[in-house]
This record gives sequence, C-alpha cells and structure tokens, in this order.
Amino acid sequence: MSTLELEIYKTALKGADCLRKKLQREGHYLADSIDDEIQYTERQQGNQHIHLIGEPRYSRKSIEYVHQHVASKIKQDPPSWLFLIENCTDPAHPDVSPSRFYFQKLAAMYRLPCLDALADLCSRTTRAYITKKASQDPKAVDQLLLTYATDTVDFAKAIRHFIRLQKASDSPRELLDAGSANMIRFEDNIGKYWDECSKPRFTKICTQYADKSNILISVRKNHLFPFAV
Repeated sequence: MSTLELEIYKTALKGADCLRKKLQREGHYLADSIDDEIQYTERQQGNQHIHLIGEPRYSRKSIEYVHQHVASKIKQDPPSWLFLIENCTDPAHPDVSPSRFYFQKLAAMYRLPCLDALADLCSRTTRAYITKKASQDPKAVDQLLLTYATDTVDFAKAIRHFIRLQKASDSPRELLDAGSANMIRFEDNIGKYWDECSKPRFTKICTQYADKSNILISVRKNHLFPFAV
C-alpha cells in the first residue's frame, strides 16, 4: 500500500470520527449510522467486473473495506478502473462526506475517471420524468427536491442545491414560500423514480467506458436498484 493512499485513508477516518462527534452533539439521527455495516457485492457484467457498495450515509465502513480489500487490486492495474460515486463532487468541498472524500482522492491519486453514480436530480430531464411518473404537480416535486437538499448536515450544500432548483423551477417564489416537505415523502414519491432515471445512465456509462474492466460503485443502500442485475 502506498504512503499517499494510507494518508488519504487516515484522513478520511479522522473525518468520519469528527463527523460522528458533530452529529452526536447536535442530536442528529444519522450519528449512529456512521458505523453501520455496508453491503458489498461483486458480479460480472459482460467484460466488466462490478464492485458494488451499498452504504449508510456518512459511512466509515466503506472506507475500511475498500482500503483493506480493494485498494491493492486498484494499484495493480489503475487504467482498468472506473469509479461511480453518489454525489461525486470536488473532494476539497467542506461538505463532502468522509467516504466520498476517500473514494475521490483515491481516484485522483491513480488518475481514474470518477463520475456521479446517479442521474442529476436537478436536471430538467430528471425532474420531468419524476413529475410524470409520480403524477404530481411540478411545484410539489420541486418542494420534495428541496426537502432532499435541506436534509443534510452541511447547510451550504442545501443552499447550492436550492439555488439550482430556483433556476430550474418555473415558480421559484412559490417554491421558496412552500418550504420543505416530509423527508419520508421524498423517498416514497421520488426516490424510486430517481433510481429509474439512473439505470439507463449506468448502462450508457458502461458502454462509454467499455475499456474499463473494473467498475467501483458507491451509493447509499436505498439506491442499489440501478446497479443490480
């Protein structure tokens, strides 16, 4: 194992510990999920080997697993790997979760392509699909999207997400006045349709990166559907 990878690993674990303490101080319901177990599966899909991680939000277990069981395989043949990480963003952003930090820094270290595993939730295409499938008024869908944006530890991320929604929404004033909806409504009414948008995207990515024989995917457990057989 390289010294740099070990430093990235230690930094990510330290971040997970700090985040746990922060959540515990705030009495946040996600505080205990950091140490929840992950779901890890491997399967062959044509010429590509899929490494799928289903993790609780802000998990440290995914960091430990990849460091102990996968990182050495990546080191053996970096050009063969592609990373698909939920909410993939700049690892320097202050609101990046510990596992995202680790995966994205690891990808950068080996110069691997690293893409968002899920469809862009704020895009007009995704919003239009969700609105149609959920049979809801576009304003109601935007309100649920706002709920998703604000259900986060870092409020700065919610603000950025909300600004994007305002620009995409036909009625930003009404969206602002409505406030956020119940998070359970988001999962029930939007989550599954978001996954449906992400499934063809995954198929397209696999085709675009046909030269990558290993694909590492990291998503929350409730977003495993697009990547299942």
